[in-house]
Amino acid sequence: MLWPQRQLENLLLHIHPGSFRLLTFLLFPLIALLVWSIAGRFLDHGLTRREQHLFGLLVLFLPANSARIATITFKYSLSLAAFVVATWLWTRYRSFIFSSFVLVLLLFSFRTSSLLSFSLLTSVVGYKIDTSVDHSPRRVALIRNSLPVLLAVVYRLFISDNGVSPGYNEFRLGGLLRATLLLLGLAGMIGLLIASRKRLELSSAALRQLAFGLFVLWLGAMPYMSVGHLSSLTDWTTYFLPGEGDWNSRHQLLLPFGFALALIGLFNLLEGKVLQLLTPLVLMISVLVTFLYSVEYFIDAKKQDAVIRALQADEGIREAKFVYVQDDSSAARLNARGRSYREYEFDGMLRRAYSGSGPRFLDEQFTDGRICSSPSEIPLVEVYVDYPQLAALRTLISGDPYITLEVSNLQACLKPEYRP
Repeated sequence: MLWPQRQLENLLLHIHPGSFRLLTFLLFPLIALLVWSIAGRFLDHGLTRREQHLFGLLVLFLPANSARIATITFKYSLSLAAFVVATWLWTRYRSFIFSSFVLVLLLFSFRTSSLLSFSLLTSVVGYKIDTSVDHSPRRVALIRNSLPVLLAVVYRLFISDNGVSPGYNEFRLGGLLRATLLLLGLAGMIGLLIASRKRLELSSAALRQLAFGLFVLWLGAMPYMSVGHLSSLTDWTTYFLPGEGDWNSRHQLLLPFGFALALIGLFNLLEGKVLQLLTPLVLMISVLVTFLYSVEYFIDAKKQDAVIRALQADEGIREAKFVYVQDDSSAARLNARGRSYREYEFDGMLRRAYSGSGPRFLDEQFTDGRICSSPSEIPLVEVYVDYPQLAALRTLISGDPYITLEVSNLQACLKPEYRP
């Protein structure tokens, strides 16, 4: 399953790097439209038309997974889109040809490992539609809808080729325990609400929506929790806020579906006109936060352009073989989501500045970990910005944060083959 995705990514790079962002921009409305369509199969079977519309809008606009803007996370967006298309087809068509195509799409989507557990959702939704909406025999529906889960198990045991480094995203006992405790806690909360339903006069339909939404939320979080992500309350809150989170919001890839349904159930539990009153408020806040994300990424991108121009203008840096670049704390405040630049990002800026013929970023592949008797002098380039808040405003107006570079020397022990 690696081959077709790599071929597509190579094709997009050949066309234009911006094509990744264009496709990402198109994929998520498609995902929202398809889950809206799937929700439409449950009209009069757990959802109203208003709730169907709200579900689709929340999936689209909830301020989750802002990291999808990065080219390196495109594979996750593509996998999710393939999975949702497969689930939509699975709930619509039952012919052998369509079913086979769906299974191929699922195999492709499993390139993102968290979608393996989400295959249970495809089976559950498919079984519910087959039995309650289309009135298929239960035994036939059960056999048919066991296929997505069986495929996920087979993929995990025999096919998995996700190409990650050994030790990366391995299951951790602490993460598994936290995921289990979260499930038990959510189940206990729902149990208490059910036990109090008559006394509190709670809607049974709203309770079912809330319970299923929380289960879908847990199902989307469990794969990440099991390998050590989403491990604290901070992870569940700051990743949704502008100015925080680095690229870790990519772990929110599957959370909007559960959040959306759980919010609908919660609004309905409160009864009255809460759904009508809170819906516009939640959507407006979501759009506003998403817009603020976009502002941060715009400023970040313009800052990178300014760094490249400043590097091009410094002939002393051009003549060096290796350079170490770092952000001063003032410049780091212009980085989106509180992130820090990786070594390969600075290396990419150097390559871009000097068309691939200038210095390389000094990272561990070029250095000798031992203490050496004659260290080499390497230019240390620090990126500064005067008055970061004003620089951010200037960037929005003029597209230039007016950064400055300060160059000093750094003592480094290079590997023998890289020494002068």
